[in-house]
Amino acid sequence: MLNNRLNKPRALACPLSGLVTLLMMQAVAVPAVAGGLRTVAAGTWGQPAADESETWGQRSFVLAQNAAAAPPGAGIDAPPERAGRNRDPGQPPPVDLLADVGGILTPRGTLVVEPQIEYTYDTSNRFFFNGIEIVDALLIGIIEVDKAQRETMTASLGLRYGLTSRLEADVRVPFVVRHDRLTRQEVGSSTESTDSLKLSGLGDIEFGLHYQFNRGYEGWPFFVGNVRAQSNTGDGPYDVDPTDEAPTGSGFWGVEPSITVIYPSDPAVLFANVGYVHNFASSVNQTFSSGTSAIRVEQVDPGDSIRASFGVGFALNERLSLSIGYEHNWIAGTEQEQRDLTTGETTTMESDAFQVGSLLFGVSLGLAENLGLNVNVAIGVTDEAPDARITVRLPVSFDLFG
Repeated sequence: MLNNRLNKPRALACPLSGLVTLLMMQAVAVPAVAGGLRTVAAGTWGQPAADESETWGQRSFVLAQNAAAAPPGAGIDAPPERAGRNRDPGQPPPVDLLADVGGILTPRGTLVVEPQIEYTYDTSNRFFFNGIEIVDALLIGIIEVDKAQRETMTASLGLRYGLTSRLEADVRVPFVVRHDRLTRQEVGSSTESTDSLKLSGLGDIEFGLHYQFNRGYEGWPFFVGNVRAQSNTGDGPYDVDPTDEAPTGSGFWGVEPSITVIYPSDPAVLFANVGYVHNFASSVNQTFSSGTSAIRVEQVDPGDSIRASFGVGFALNERLSLSIGYEHNWIAGTEQEQRDLTTGETTTMESDAFQVGSLLFGVSLGLAENLGLNVNVAIGVTDEAPDARITVRLPVSFDLFG
């Protein structure tokens, strides 16, 4: 889903695309600055501090960390004292949330470059990708998949830029390497075969906007709105040869609005996110055959999904923070119009809805004034969820106007 961040003073915030993603919804990041993370002076959130003294509990707000799980992120920045700016009491504490959930927004005029590596291992027969069920192209009444083992390595480059003190734009360009091993059986036959499907190439490019609605006065939490758009630049399941190639993208355009909520509660920061993914139907018009059977797939509607996540981040010291969360996705079934070329009969097939739930864990480390390291792990807890997903990010920030 989308990643979002709250607007913060110039402290390092780490990525992705959405606060509630601590879970996706697409991170609690540890702001990294030279000599440690920026601390927050005493006082209530959203109010000016009575003095500049600092406590461990106050510092921990700054360190609430970056965590796992999808598609738009957090920002990295130098501390106000180094950047020559005074902290706006109406800004949320410099806390970054889990990928795809949203969090601290990138300061105005700051560009964050974020290289990322993600590895996913999945043994589910139903494959879920960025809010869409990816149907194996021949799971259309011709071939059934009995067992699946999927490995996906994604290297991506993300860019985030602070347009104003409350508005951030981001883009992420992925390169995907997939290797699937599927045990399949033709309908009406007792013969099984194991196929190895491989493909590498450009994935689905994502774009996002994130806006901070309020300034968190009088004990109110901070609210951040997110909008993410996913393109179909990758090779979808109907664009590849299903006998020896695995898709690198969803094959469909999608858009996801979401809302992220951040609530400081010394010495931790609570966050949550909820979003809705709408996927656009598309005319496929592809013919698939096996033996004497031939089916032409005409229209495919991948169905929508609802995503929700929540979690907590806390600091261990001025450079290191941890986060933990949970993400849950409800995915509607894929609807497919197809025509049997042998009989001329047209039918509509629809897969069942399913649910994907994952536990999220994250570690954020401040390496330098404008450099951070974020490691996130997602462990599937439902049958259809990927067994494991490991994400490593290295956000670097640049103040373009000094």
